[in-house]
Amino acid sequence: RPARPHGGAAARREPGIGERIIDEWISRPSADINIKTTVSLRIPNPFLPTTTPRSFFLLETSGSLVVQRGYMVDTGAFPDEASLAALDEKIDQCFEGTYTGVMRYFIGTKAATADGVREFADWLLEYFSSAEQSQ
Repeated sequence: RPARPHGGAAARREPGIGERIIDEWISRPSADINIKTTVSLRIPNPFLPTTTPRSFFLLETSGSLVVQRGYMVDTGAFPDEASLAALDEKIDQCFEGTYTGVMRYFIGTKAATADGVREFADWLLEYFSSAEQSQ
């Protein structure tokens, strides 16, 4: 868990969207966080044979967020058109004003909300759990 600032103006102000998303993320069981120039929000992927969680979101302190859709697809977690369509529909439901690059590998939004991140992460974990059980 990253250290939180103590004292000063930063401790007294209302947390911004980036801070709220991080606070909720680090309270999630088995979630992980890696802070560099952006914050990498990570969860375990049962389709990736490693104990290191995979980054699925990159969060900037401005509240901009990138969903790393291609990482999920590359692991085989969404093996057919129906599962890809469900993934894309959920991304569109949870994040407004998305923009994307070639083949929707990375999907970004400048208007991330804590509710959207929570809803998508809960859906993704439930999807992983049910997909893993059906293997």
